Amino acid sequence: MLRHLRASLIYLSLWVGAPPAFASDALIQQRQTFAQAWQALERDQPWEALASSIQEYRLYPELEIEAARRHDTVPALAQAEAFLAGVSQHHSQQRLRAHWVERAVASQRWTDAIALAPRSADVATQCRLEQARLALGRGSQSKALALYRHPRSRPVACDDLFDAMRERGWISAWVMRQRLDLALDAGQIGLARSLAAELGPLNQTRVENWHRARTQPDDYLRAGGEFMTVAAQALAKRDPDALEAIWPRLSLDPKVTTEVKELQALHAILDGSDRAEGYLQALNRPYQTAGLDEWSVRYYLTRNQPAQVLREIDRLPSARQASPRWQYWRGWALQQSGQETPALEHYRAAARSNSYYGFLAADALGLSYAHPTSPIKPRANRSLTVGQQIARELWLAGLVGRARLQWRADWRALNRDQRSDATELARRWGWDSEVIRGAVNTGLRGLTYTHPASLGGLINEHAVPGGVDTAWALALTRSESLFQSDVQSGAGALGLMQIMPTTGRNLARQLKTQWRGSAMLLEPAVNVQFGVHYLNALLERFAGNQLMTTAAYNAGPNAVERWRPSGGSIDGARWAETIPYKETRGYVQKVMHAAVLYDYRLSGRSARLSDRMQPVFAATSP
Repeated sequence: MLRHLRASLIYLSLWVGAPPAFASDALIQQRQTFAQAWQALERDQPWEALASSIQEYRLYPELEIEAARRHDTVPALAQAEAFLAGVSQHHSQQRLRAHWVERAVASQRWTDAIALAPRSADVATQCRLEQARLALGRGSQSKALALYRHPRSRPVACDDLFDAMRERGWISAWVMRQRLDLALDAGQIGLARSLAAELGPLNQTRVENWHRARTQPDDYLRAGGEFMTVAAQALAKRDPDALEAIWPRLSLDPKVTTEVKELQALHAILDGSDRAEGYLQALNRPYQTAGLDEWSVRYYLTRNQPAQVLREIDRLPSARQASPRWQYWRGWALQQSGQETPALEHYRAAARSNSYYGFLAADALGLSYAHPTSPIKPRANRSLTVGQQIARELWLAGLVGRARLQWRADWRALNRDQRSDATELARRWGWDSEVIRGAVNTGLRGLTYTHPASLGGLINEHAVPGGVDTAWALALTRSESLFQSDVQSGAGALGLMQIMPTTGRNLARQLKTQWRGSAMLLEPAVNVQFGVHYLNALLERFAGNQLMTTAAYNAGPNAVERWRPSGGSIDGARWAETIPYKETRGYVQKVMHAAVLYDYRLSGRSARLSDRMQPVFAATSP
């Protein structure tokens, strides 16, 4: 944490520039003193003497809040409320409230816990508060059951509440069975097994049968049982062709049969099965499975069959047919069929859009792009709010997570004009994540706002000549983290370019950099150095193909190797449209579109999207 804080301070001085002219020597000294006191606090060392000279500084209350949060004791309620009132403009006090609720409940100070409740409570705090209400005789059975009856495991903090609910008879075997079914529907086998262990052998057997239906569907379908639908769905996804041989033995509800057959067709397409077309033709329209109608179009795109592409687009709902995506692909199919005049009409309709498909259509027509244009917004002569001042100081101190929460808490109280001013303020500071968010919420459409580039200089430091270009790397980083240096994904990827710790350790070895643990990936300079190096290595692996490299950055290089055509090549646009993973498909299109916008943003020239959409070739034999 200390290295991260110091690195962030250095980085921000490079990114944002030297302290602004209005920062007096006294303010600069206060910032430095705060950093020293904060580091002492992080080390569990005395900090009060260090901070005694900055009690009037905006961030001094942050030290007090954090110090209080590190103690297990809760002050008397009057004293706690007085302290919270004194720091009410600091969003960090909400975290302190949650901590005090936890400690108050632990010591059975039920009334105090409820009085100290934060404005917005996470699930653990909700459980503690409901436990306190229950102890005071003010509990709500419906609210308590809503916390319990959930398909996923709840925090350990909820266990005491659930025990109290059992004592009152609120968690009956029927309620547990409901939750077990929810867990099975969500695929949460661990929770289902835990609940079944409480319910007894019959439910344990039932859960294991469900698990076998999911994991060994072909065997289960041959043997039969309660979960035939689960097994049929699982086999349709895992091995669509194997399901075909079992169909004569199955006796499913007609609605279920339709659903399973549609899943079979969808996954046959995704797997590249030669039998996919037969499965599609055996189905009735309209499809019930979301996305199958669009995948029927993509199936024929993959096979370069424009007449069938046109037929399938005609079967889409009219609103979707009018979208830039399907206007572009209709134009492509008409052009491939030799129908140039109607093709141009649909290309023109798509090209009016500032989007990935709009740019592809403009390339097909040789037109200029519909770049968003809006001048920089003059900021009204308003003083910073107290919340904005606190957020600014937190950000400059490298406490970016706290700064973001503070900024957004202040944002909620602003009107539209004030939010627009705040967005311009963030732009002047170089706080890119909040510029983008502000632009989305206030309608500022200029690239200065929607695609800020403060990170460009840092990327340039590590870009390899002839390799990673700055516009592309900025586009990728924007999609990965929205330029939030402290963000962590659910999978554990960290920082601006979302690097997994295992990848980071390997990159440190390659770059001959000491590995100091995953926290170093939260240091912007380190993260960008590692991310650009990894991006360049992928680019070399895929022979300079930015399209494939972008997909590999998101889904991994092995997945991209699987998505190569079996022979010959496929043009980049068709390959990108038929990427099997929905997330990766959208990611690639977003990054490639943003790369063109960044080209224009940085140089004023309109590099063509089609130049980045290189063909994808079949893998060569080793």
